[in-house]
Amino acid sequence: MCPSSRPAQRLWSSGGTECLLIERDEAPRFEICVMRGEDVLRQDWLYAKASAEMLAETWQSTLTRQSNGPNPQ
Repeated sequence: MCPSSRPAQRLWSSGGTECLLIERDEAPRFEICVMRGEDVLRQDWLYAKASAEMLAETWQSTLTRQSNGPNPQ
């Protein structure tokens, strides 16, 4: 579904993947999505902007670990 016709704020981008935050008029007010090209990899709707920003950081860290491969112990 993301991106919408509303302006989006890019929270981060890396290797062709970007995370967008869109503020909506109705609740939940914040839509967040991770896209690679036209493909939506992850998407969620949240009530608080701070929650959306924290989720974006979590998704970024998860995608970074996945692209680096398994962590040898």
